[in-house]
Amino acid sequence: YGTTKWRPSYYFCTDLTRTGGLKPEDLRRWNDDFRNHLGIPMFTRDDLWEKRLDLGLRRAVTSLPFCRHMSPLDGREPAPTEWHLPVYCRYGGSMLAAIQWAAGRYDEIILVGADLGYADGANRNHFDARYAPVDSYTMEQARWFNHVLAYAHGLAQRECARRGVKILNATVGGQLGAYPRVDITTLLA
Repeated sequence: YGTTKWRPSYYFCTDLTRTGGLKPEDLRRWNDDFRNHLGIPMFTRDDLWEKRLDLGLRRAVTSLPFCRHMSPLDGREPAPTEWHLPVYCRYGGSMLAAIQWAAGRYDEIILVGADLGYADGANRNHFDARYAPVDSYTMEQARWFNHVLAYAHGLAQRECARRGVKILNATVGGQLGAYPRVDITTLLA
């Protein structure tokens, strides 16, 4: 991020760490991420608004209504079978919330940095070693998170197709196969 002039047009942060983001260092990092994106439209979940966002950021971040679909490891709560907009589904995390928002505004969505790849004790976790501490997931948790993401991306592909929205994956490498691939170097040429 520090080596490019590119910045996102929109910023979504609708999930926290699996610990609930209640540790002071997690809250600082989360709020710092929002501060780093001041000047562009930013979005979060309505149930995170008052609890964890610094007072100075509350006017800069838009709170969106989210359902209570979760992805608990115990699997007791069923996964959604369709989107239920204008209430956003939080099943799958921030990227999936951003896809729901974009599907109502654009006819083509191109993903970069979209992947599965949670692992237990690996050097990389998800798509970047800094995404989550490598020792923070057990093998069972890593499998579950990969399953949730794969399901949520499959749901996004179906819902986008139903709306006539084309969704492509320009991520270099990775394990996510829900979308047709496009070469990022072609897009940047």
